Amino acid sequence: MAQLTQESTTIELREDVSELSQQQQTKAMARLETNPRQLVLVVADQANQLYGIATVSPVAKQQAAGELGLGVLQRVQGQGLGQALVEEVLAWFNNYSQLGYLQLTVQSQNRVAHHIYQKYGFKEIAGSKRAGFNLIGQPVETVEMILERVQGI
Repeated sequence: MAQLTQESTTIELREDVSELSQQQQTKAMARLETNPRQLVLVVADQANQLYGIATVSPVAKQQAAGELGLGVLQRVQGQGLGQALVEEVLAWFNNYSQLGYLQLTVQSQNRVAHHIYQKYGFKEIAGSKRAGFNLIGQPVETVEMILERVQGI
């Protein structure tokens, strides 16, 4: 996880998971297993080298919303891992979650991620483009995207 957060200027963690004890990590994972509004998917090898992660987190004050986060190590980008993670998130979203829609923020210059999200049905929210700063203080433009649950699924 440390390498992924060092490589990326787009991933933001709500807490430093490297400081959690094994017991705290186990309890956190148990809570995730029973929460139909939250998901963490991790791709790692047998040596626990993390290659990618996808998360869905509940959005405060919006019971139907989940916020999608996605990160893939630079050295394995372009090999379909990001798309595979999005597909797994969408399978969970459509079959198991209690969410009505997923939302995300993507940097406008991240064309590959933007393309992947559009490919899987995410739509830009009109008027959501914003100027801001990435995690290292560089100016960036971001756009909000949303995917609503298809009725009947």
